[in-house]
Amino acid sequence: MVAGSKVIRQLPLYTPLEVLGSRSNYFQVKDADGRTGYVHQSLTGKTPSVIVTASISNVRSGPGTEFPVVFKAVRGNCYKTVAKQQEWVQITTEAGQTGWIWQNLVWGTE
Repeated sequence: MVAGSKVIRQLPLYTPLEVLGSRSNYFQVKDADGRTGYVHQSLTGKTPSVIVTASISNVRSGPGTEFPVVFKAVRGNCYKTVAKQQEWVQITTEAGQTGWIWQNLVWGTE
């Protein structure tokens, strides 16, 4: 940690971040809410991920509203991105549950 710096937030696994710049071994990043900060490069990865921005979202068995809901995602939940098909993003949970969510309900890398 850089002298004089402090931890302002701990992020869950698969939290997407936008890299704004870098300095030494740190990235300056922005999250889905527009908050900025610095994170050490060793604590980041290149796994595509999204964060749910809607209050509660249906996650479906396929990429469309005609598919049944397999689980619900809550605002702030982060998921690994598996695939993208038109306006739908396939996500997976840490436990391995997979489903599709409409891209306008999430923020992050797809």
